[in-house]
Amino acid sequence: MKAKNIICTLALLLIQGDVHAAGFNCAVENLNETEETICQTPYLSGIDNVSNKLFIGVMNNTLSKGTVQAEQLEWLKDRNSCRKNVACIKEHYLKRNAELSSIQGFHTLAEVFPESLIDAPFDRKIVNKNGFKIRDNPWVIKRLFSEPKVERDFNIKDGNWDIFTHMEVKNNLAVIFTVKTKGTTYLVLISDITSQSQIIDSYDSESDSTPEIKLIYRDEAGFSYKVSNVYDPMKHQQVSSYYEISVSDSEIITPKKISRPQKEFIKDKTWTGYCGDSSCESELLSPDGKWRVASGDGDIEYRNDGVYYFPHDRPDLGVNVFISSVEDKDEGFSFMRSYVWGHENSFFFDNDGGYACIWKTDISQKTTERILPLEGLQKPYYLRYKNKDYVISLYFPTGDNDEGLRGFYIAKE
Repeated sequence: MKAKNIICTLALLLIQGDVHAAGFNCAVENLNETEETICQTPYLSGIDNVSNKLFIGVMNNTLSKGTVQAEQLEWLKDRNSCRKNVACIKEHYLKRNAELSSIQGFHTLAEVFPESLIDAPFDRKIVNKNGFKIRDNPWVIKRLFSEPKVERDFNIKDGNWDIFTHMEVKNNLAVIFTVKTKGTTYLVLISDITSQSQIIDSYDSESDSTPEIKLIYRDEAGFSYKVSNVYDPMKHQQVSSYYEISVSDSEIITPKKISRPQKEFIKDKTWTGYCGDSSCESELLSPDGKWRVASGDGDIEYRNDGVYYFPHDRPDLGVNVFISSVEDKDEGFSFMRSYVWGHENSFFFDNDGGYACIWKTDISQKTTERILPLEGLQKPYYLRYKNKDYVISLYFPTGDNDEGLRGFYIAKE
């Protein structure tokens, strides 16, 4: 009963927002016999301290908090079953510490990428004519997965990977990808705990065309999607079908074929505003419908280039949050950019050229921050997990020397 109380206390601490050490005070009464043995054995006390630090570090870095918590509680039960057996307790700690050490943490860019690939920090303060501060604020980052390794594990050949959506399943973050190969498209779940990654389903065209998967609707309970260009052996032709994936208390349920869903995302129509005195188009409306983001993307006069936000219904009130060529003539850059809305009044974008990298703009704070100063990172995808902002991006090699870095990375502030 005493051991059960300690385990329940740990469970309560884990469920709460902050992560606390899982250790115990050797001076308190009513320790169980395993805990007494740990307190009386210097080596076990030391390895317990190491285990506590590893556990706290993992809980602050993992995207699979639910799994790590459940495994820790199960491990505590197994450890306590050793009773006073020092060798047994030691073996359990060594095994658990190895498991915790295998879960990758977040690091600075310089710890993940060669410094030669990282852009130097700004050497001066930059404020554009609209009062937006352009500055560095590097986030920490870790590799979500390596495309070649996962393709080998899943027997997928030469896939084209794209982020499809994400879900939270029993306090674990699951990132869903589509992977296109010749004639087949896969739906793949990726977790930062490798054993939890899996192929959800695959769709074949039985021809040179590749099935297309389009997200129809998503909420906390699951998501629905449409698959086109799939071969139907009964009809001997290509067909389109709808599927639904639900999230239970513990897992993502196998896709279920459905009729056309009633709920469907409505794609924003192309909207034309004015970036300076040049027209520019937007298809990105903020989730609250308040703002739009637009850029010329190569079709705008150089002097008007930048990244503009607009009140949703005012094409004449565009505000440049970035740097135009007129404001900084020495730094040239092209105009191809990808955008995604973040939390509240913030959005993220990538940029090619002299100011390449991943950026975050906060409209309320009037800041545009270079959060990932690495030219090869592209296509930011925003998500929020446990009340923190994360951005996933694809690293596309810029030369032969960085081919081994290809893959998707996730970053947080």
